[in-house]
Amino acid sequence: MTTKSGENLLYGDLSYAIRGACFDLYKQFGGSFKESIINKSLVKALESKGLKVKTQEKINIFYDDEKVGVYIPDLIIEDKILIELKVKPFLTKEDDRQFWHYLKCSEYKLGFLINFGSKQLQIKRRVYDKAREKIRVNPLLQNKNPRQSASIKAQVMLLTVLVLGGVILGASTIAGYLMLLRVRASSDITNSTKAVFAADTGIEWELYKCFKCNPSIFCDSTCTTLDSQKPSMSNGSTISSSVVYDDSGAPQSIKSTGQSSNIFRAFETKF
Repeated sequence: MTTKSGENLLYGDLSYAIRGACFDLYKQFGGSFKESIINKSLVKALESKGLKVKTQEKINIFYDDEKVGVYIPDLIIEDKILIELKVKPFLTKEDDRQFWHYLKCSEYKLGFLINFGSKQLQIKRRVYDKAREKIRVNPLLQNKNPRQSASIKAQVMLLTVLVLGGVILGASTIAGYLMLLRVRASSDITNSTKAVFAADTGIEWELYKCFKCNPSIFCDSTCTTLDSQKPSMSNGSTISSSVVYDDSGAPQSIKSTGQSSNIFRAFETKF
């Protein structure tokens, strides 16, 4: 069976049979009897059409994966369709809303809310199949077994702890590495400063020798009287300095290298 829009009607043959049984029963009883009588009579009418009918079937209701109660529909047809019966002057919006939530909280796609107490038989057919498809539900949260749900929760919590632990460990490692770089950079700056100071001291020492060693000859290459007085650095750095002469013996430049730890700095002064 299809709808006016051309779509296939969900459980069309069953729906047609249910409507037919309800109209037959209403023609005979009208709205004159209590709900219990209507219920028993409708069961017989449906079974006479070869349909499997369940009554007082409990449907578990879950909240946050925990069972919080049960819903007992009046009838379940062929394990596919819920039927909720009413015998009252008219159906209210609250009746319709309540039945919608019953259908929503079950695993069934189709339900009938039927009122035998009004002047005319009221049949409301509700389909929750398409609405359910629009709701994106985490498959892990659809499990209805409490033990399995508890196990899944434990696994999710363990995975969360492992992920957070990995993130924290990674952040700590990065922070430690950055701190090491800062310490190393700070150490390099200190040693670099010491090496620069040593190299500069070497230049000044060689200039001092050029003027003081032999006053009559600037930078006398043969003068060694002041070599024993070469300064030593109190900060632990070392000096290596010398005067560079050309072939004629004239001074060309002074070169000096300072070292602190594994850091070297070199200066050169040309004449």
